[in-house]
Amino acid sequence: MKKQIYLILILFITTNISVFAQWELIWSDDFDETSLDTTKWLYATGINPHNNEQQYYTDLEENIRVNDGLLTIEVLEKEVEGKDYTSARLNSKETWCYGKMEIKAKLTKGVGVWPAIWMYPENEIYGNWPRSGEIDIMEYWSWDSVGIYGNAHCEEFNHMKHAERQGRFANATPSEEFHVYGLEWYKDQMTWLVDGKVFLTIYNDNTIESYPFDHPFKFILNVAVESVGPGNEHTWIKRTMEIDYVKVYKGPENGPEAEVHNIPGTIKADAFYKFKGAKKEANTIQYNTDLLLHNTDFLSYNTNCEKQGLYNIKMEIANTDTLCLLNIKSKNQKTTVEVPVNKTNVLTSIDAQLFLSKGLQTIDISSSGNLKLSDLNIEFISEKAVKN
Repeated sequence: MKKQIYLILILFITTNISVFAQWELIWSDDFDETSLDTTKWLYATGINPHNNEQQYYTDLEENIRVNDGLLTIEVLEKEVEGKDYTSARLNSKETWCYGKMEIKAKLTKGVGVWPAIWMYPENEIYGNWPRSGEIDIMEYWSWDSVGIYGNAHCEEFNHMKHAERQGRFANATPSEEFHVYGLEWYKDQMTWLVDGKVFLTIYNDNTIESYPFDHPFKFILNVAVESVGPGNEHTWIKRTMEIDYVKVYKGPENGPEAEVHNIPGTIKADAFYKFKGAKKEANTIQYNTDLLLHNTDFLSYNTNCEKQGLYNIKMEIANTDTLCLLNIKSKNQKTTVEVPVNKTNVLTSIDAQLFLSKGLQTIDISSSGNLKLSDLNIEFISEKAVKN
């Protein structure tokens, strides 16, 4: 008999409060001089022993320079100490804990080239990577020519465990135009932005294993060269990363208030206030956003229900794996619906019913399988719950 794999989504009720934020510029480098300001930056030279990288980092002007108001890092095909390429990497001398970081940059483009703007602890107070944390403000890989990625590595969430809190922003012009890559880092949450548009938010669950971001981190700016397989040789259309400015702002300790969704109404999948694991993919061209949910993931949405009663929740879901069940429940009711397999990855409408109380509350969605989730359309049915 064939084994069946089931997908379980659970909806339940909690509460939430939050605040707003203002920012004050406290540190910046506009790269207006004719050379690098070494009171602000350190050259990190040599071989990076991680990730099987193929470059040797230098402090030579051919790899890193400041002119015309730009910091330029350039990758060259040049053999040094067994590496086939040279590039550059900078570490900031100053460190920060919390604040808003903005970097305006135009990126490299081509197979195997890997620009990154990120932050790493000055002191690994909770242990070696990933225990003390790593914040990737911007990473751009050649295998995804229009995707900008943000990530927060820690002991619980990292690629070694195949469990990441990673966001993707679909931007068609990262190497053709300058864009502002931002991070808003609070005690209780962290948000990633491109040109002011949010594409990832994570929240502090008060454990060091999943949110070790309570101590000073430094900036790292670099362009690496990835190892590529046979038949996929290094080919570069643009070998430079240009940075217009780096800015740091001081702000409040805790993050802004989450959006509250009026019920009945429509909730976009990406409009959550809290999540774990789900990958968020924002498409600025099509103006829609889908979420990819996997085992152990969850999403939470702030809602304000007009009145107590039974509601119909119409969800847009794509299930490309196997026939699965959708289990939806609150403390007052439970219902199960079947999610059909759709190999074309097209979103399908699924209806389920849930009893909600009047007033402010959250709707949480958790998954034990894989799916793509878009809009949640919630409509009032009646004042009485259906008994199962």
